[in-house]
Amino acid sequence: MESQGLRYQVDSVYQIDKEPGMVTEQDPDQGTNVKFNRTIYLTIITRNAPNVGFPDIFETSYLEARAVLSNYGIKIADTSYTSDIMRDRVLSVMYRGQNIMKGDAIPKGSSISLVLGDGKGASEVDLPNVVGLSLPEAIFSLKGSSLTMGSVSYQGSVTDTINAKVFKQYPAVSDSLYKVAIGTPVDLILSNDLPPVPSVDIKKVAP
Repeated sequence: MESQGLRYQVDSVYQIDKEPGMVTEQDPDQGTNVKFNRTIYLTIITRNAPNVGFPDIFETSYLEARAVLSNYGIKIADTSYTSDIMRDRVLSVMYRGQNIMKGDAIPKGSSISLVLGDGKGASEVDLPNVVGLSLPEAIFSLKGSSLTMGSVSYQGSVTDTINAKVFKQYPAVSDSLYKVAIGTPVDLILSNDLPPVPSVDIKKVAP
């Protein structure tokens, strides 16, 4: 252009499907009669992708996230699932093996991985220890842990069912059993005669 007495000004854009260095726009258009020393404005495809702030797609559905990511020029490489009550809800996003958050800068055209909810929720819950509780208290505790009431029986001679306490539970909490499947029934044995809680003798230690 300089040999023809023209000047030029270059602007660059990034497009995933275009060859770097390609001229995509020219102003004035080719074939237009222009004056000597006129500036020609060119738009060229750049090789380096600009960074974009990662959009807020967390807690949205997969379909919503895909649409937003497409607008930002970000690709979905793969998806995986983890326990959550909502199916296909975006829980976390990975980029190059690292978690990324809203606003983090990544190159346009990058591929990310989505971690989605499986719609099943947690398959196991903590087994509460209800020994020593009254029957209403034990029922409340079990329901709060998404467990169901099994059989209820009484140990020995029970004369006051209202004040009876849980003497044993099955399954019982132990070092090897502290989680059970959701909905597991828990059997209770109640008694009016719970063994006393052993006292702890605290001895003073001389300084």
